[in-house]
Amino acid sequence: MKNLKSICLLLISFLLFSCISEEGEGGIATVQGYVFKVLHPDDTFPEIIKDTITNDTIASISGDTIFTNKEGKYLFDSYSVSKDTIFIDRITTTLEADTFPAAKEDVYIMYGDEPIYGDKMETGYDGFYRFRYLTKGMYKIYAYSTMTNSQKIAVIDSVSVAYGETKNVNNIYVHEGKATETSYIKGTVLVQYYDKANIGGLVPANDIRVYIRKKDASYHFDEVRTGYDGVFMFQGLNIGDYEVFVLTEQKGEKVLLPILQSVSISEKGTIVRIPTPFKIIINA
Repeated sequence: MKNLKSICLLLISFLLFSCISEEGEGGIATVQGYVFKVLHPDDTFPEIIKDTITNDTIASISGDTIFTNKEGKYLFDSYSVSKDTIFIDRITTTLEADTFPAAKEDVYIMYGDEPIYGDKMETGYDGFYRFRYLTKGMYKIYAYSTMTNSQKIAVIDSVSVAYGETKNVNNIYVHEGKATETSYIKGTVLVQYYDKANIGGLVPANDIRVYIRKKDASYHFDEVRTGYDGVFMFQGLNIGDYEVFVLTEQKGEKVLLPILQSVSISEKGTIVRIPTPFKIIINA
């Protein structure tokens, strides 16, 4: 009888050990960490710096270099306009994103090689989460980024946990917003005002429509207007080939013709600058 009891105790111990030797609940280990949200807004908010440009100085405006000479002329992409002293707003555009603790964000944990999650919880006000009562082993922790097309992409980190250990996971950053992983195309439009036989110099074109379409497409899918400095920007673009165009009049004629430039975006989250300004004519 004693031998039978001993065998039963050994069997029970073996079964209990087998149950807790795999990843999952039933132990005393803890996995914890923080989730942060990176918000990508639909619009950029450029930094505006006041500059005074005088003779023989160099400055930067919207990515272009301005050289002023002794006659008080400044060169804008190799086109000059007479000025004595020039007051400009220098605009520096960046892809802005706000990062803050992801409160009430779902976090998931996968046990070992399991194909689905074993448990999930919601972060606190500070983005903190904690999974408790785990056995030793390998775990995957993840949360979801939300893409512009509403697709969910898991941001995953893997950790190895020892018996009774409290394991801190690397910070998880999830992304959200209309500009998530999208790019921008930026350029400049210059205008010459034509009055009969007289034509003025090239100056930044304000409030001019600029259009964009997919390469070889028949119609544009978006349009923007230039700012006071002639600069325009298209936002929320994916990797691909595009055609940007404006409409120009001809000298002495109101007939509109397109001026087109091809632009390619090869990376996510970048600003692609069109190096050559569009040059249009407007009849006075």
